[in-house]
Amino acid sequence: MPKYLLKYLKNHSCKQLKISAVTFFVKNMDLAVKFYSNIPGFELVYGNSETSFVTFKIEDQFLNLEYNQNGTCDFGRIIFHVEDVDKTYHHLKQSPFSNRIETMPTDASWGERFFYIRDPDNHQIAIAKPL
Repeated sequence: MPKYLLKYLKNHSCKQLKISAVTFFVKNMDLAVKFYSNIPGFELVYGNSETSFVTFKIEDQFLNLEYNQNGTCDFGRIIFHVEDVDKTYHHLKQSPFSNRIETMPTDASWGERFFYIRDPDNHQIAIAKPL
């Protein structure tokens, strides 16, 4: 964490910062819901493949999917930490979305084991675990 942020937190008695939710715009809600439903630990808690807004719960965080009629779905990357990167990789390798996997699990120099996969709207997802 950057020093300026640590100083800010210390001076303002903040205990924790975290991302509560991320929202992805999607072109095909049915395909997106099928994709995210296939990842272990993702629980569909709001909406369905026929609604324009869907929420998945991942422990105490949320992933929202919002249908975008304009078809633009630009976004960088989101990183999800899991208990076992290799087990998750092998699960997804056996799924209908195995062709979306970009890399094999790798130990990174920054201290994470991870692999990349793309969702149906081409958002890059990192599945990772601190080493």
